[in-house]
Amino acid sequence: MPKINANGVPIYYRSLGHGDPVVLIHGLGGDHTSWVGPIQTSLSPRHRLVLVDLRGHGRSGRAAATYTTDLFARDVQALLVHLRIGQASVIGISMGGAVAMAMAAAAPRLVRKLVLVDTWIRCDEAARASFLEWSEASRESRSVLQKIVLIRTATPEFVAANPDFIRLFRRNWPTNHGPAFRKSVHACVEHDATPYLAKIEAPTLVMVGDRDILAPPPLSRQLARQVRGARLVTVQGGGHVPWLDRPEACVRVLKRFLQ
Repeated sequence: MPKINANGVPIYYRSLGHGDPVVLIHGLGGDHTSWVGPIQTSLSPRHRLVLVDLRGHGRSGRAAATYTTDLFARDVQALLVHLRIGQASVIGISMGGAVAMAMAAAAPRLVRKLVLVDTWIRCDEAARASFLEWSEASRESRSVLQKIVLIRTATPEFVAANPDFIRLFRRNWPTNHGPAFRKSVHACVEHDATPYLAKIEAPTLVMVGDRDILAPPPLSRQLARQVRGARLVTVQGGGHVPWLDRPEACVRVLKRFLQ
């Protein structure tokens, strides 16, 4: 199992494919397997994909009293230094997008291009309430938490059309649990990129599903306005993970942007 020690914690990663490097940063409760599917399949023939388990997730260590998106970003940065990757494109979804923007601001020379999917500068009250609800549900049971999260992340049409996905989701998510999950919720709720968005230099794509109810389009529009030169793409019919509902549209946009 490939791991490095980053800021006192073992961080698990996988490296797939060849070509210009692309770092994929998963969302809250996910891990490197969150990218299995159209994104990983479509990008790996032309890119070296670096998939990471953030601390507290998947196979990575869980140490640290408090998690923040800045701390997650420093872990990913340490991984790229270890792999001797001088510059990479970075794709982050949801909490992973918050981590990606933190890294792009802190280490602008490290980020060639930046993709921020269904994420936020800082939580609005609705998103904050959802995350705090998840935190409380995690104290009750994993099953209850999974049901609540599924409602917020996948569109009803996708859930109805993919019963196997429901079983897979409930079996595999979240890969972090208990205190680690709640510390990750804290990182989401406390994330505020307002002070450093102007430091982002990389060409930036902001992508959002128009059906996302967790981090709805107004948050992405606000983000795109505040990152210099950012391009906003709204995926029609997409939920919080837009490539579940519209894989071909998402892949087409990502490929064109990364070329």
